[in-house]
Amino acid sequence: LSILAGYNLIYMKQQTQQASSKIQSKIYNNGGIKVAAHSLMSLVARGITFGLEIGSFFLQVVDHWYNHTESDVKLINKIVPPPPSISGLKSGICPLCGSQRRGDTVLTTSGVVFCYSCITMYIRKKHKCPVTKVPADEGELLRIFSHKD
Repeated sequence: LSILAGYNLIYMKQQTQQASSKIQSKIYNNGGIKVAAHSLMSLVARGITFGLEIGSFFLQVVDHWYNHTESDVKLINKIVPPPPSISGLKSGICPLCGSQRRGDTVLTTSGVVFCYSCITMYIRKKHKCPVTKVPADEGELLRIFSHKD
């Protein structure tokens, strides 16, 4: 470390000192120490970077390993089936209140679209779809946003 810092503390005879000075001047003039130090620092930096990349990858694998089943099930439950062909349903009209829908919300278990306020109150009381009678809860409501909202 003292050589890298530019210090050389030794006790020598004058002849040995002159020979050592010649060797040191050749090394310093050719940039040997500087090149070696730069190469070493570059190698250390690349090693640290590689270690961080591997560590990050490992943490992502562990996170996926422990959390993938819950998120996959949640995603599968959010897939909305096509709306059933039920007679009496009119496009843009809420089956509960019979008015133009406000705040379109689909019940994912049945695929029927209602007003947000109508279906929320109905599901809280009855826990089933008012059209198909399929069991449902508030977690299965999915709000639909369009340009008019």
